[in-house]
Amino acid sequence: LVCVIGDNGIGRRRAEELKGSMHIEFQSKGMSLTRDRIEAIGRFFGEQIELEISDIFNEQKEVAGTRVQLKFPLDLLEKIS
Repeated sequence: LVCVIGDNGIGRRRAEELKGSMHIEFQSKGMSLTRDRIEAIGRFFGEQIELEISDIFNEQKEVAGTRVQLKFPLDLLEKIS
């Protein structure tokens, strides 16, 4: 099972640049927590869940967002259901 999530935000590189240039009190832990959860589920069920993160580009080859793709083995889905 493949799950694709698209975000039309400023992109990962620009977000990192802004974090470095601005004083931000809150540090987002969303991606690291999500990655940890995916790994824990995979270990628990003995299956590997693939996580791919890539940039989305517009016609001018500029970053136009982020794409997250999760690949779940069908064996895992049978174990969960």
